Amino acid sequence: MISMFGNLLDNALEAAAKCEAGKRIVNIKLFMGTNYFLIFHIENSFKVKVKKEGDKLLSTKEDSKHHGLGVGIVTSLAEKYGGSLNLSQKR
Repeated sequence: MISMFGNLLDNALEAAAKCEAGKRIVNIKLFMGTNYFLIFHIENSFKVKVKKEGDKLLSTKEDSKHHGLGVGIVTSLAEKYGGSLNLSQKR
């Protein structure tokens, strides 16, 4: 859970930091359902256009071969432990 939360938080902070001052937002909520059920709800502002390949998010960094692994890691960990990752984009 720590790896998942760390990757998601790092992505949210990095995306919000690229926004103009006064328009940077990161909202985090954690919900504990049971001892084995936890929901991370993270919302953040972003400026860079989201890049996708089908349903898969791609890195927007110049060196994308060495970056952009975080969402994949979170997805793999969630599935390994019977969970899921849901991402949405709103403007």
